[in-house]
Amino acid sequence: MKTVKMTFGRADGTKKSISLKHAKETLTETEVRAAMQSVIDNGAVLPAVTAIVEAELIDRTVAEIITQ
Repeated sequence: MKTVKMTFGRADGTKKSISLKHAKETLTETEVRAAMQSVIDNGAVLPAVTAIVEAELIDRTVAEIITQ
């Protein structure tokens, strides 16, 4: 499963990260920047985020050992 982790900056110098599971493997920098800018422009996170800091595409594999 791929997860995209987006980190934003706030006016007070702190950072806020948002992770979204089931990200498509072919995400581009352009797509992620546009999505992050939309979050900033629409005030979707409070307290407000004001800058794009970084983004990561995380690939995590889980192997079940014991299941019920």
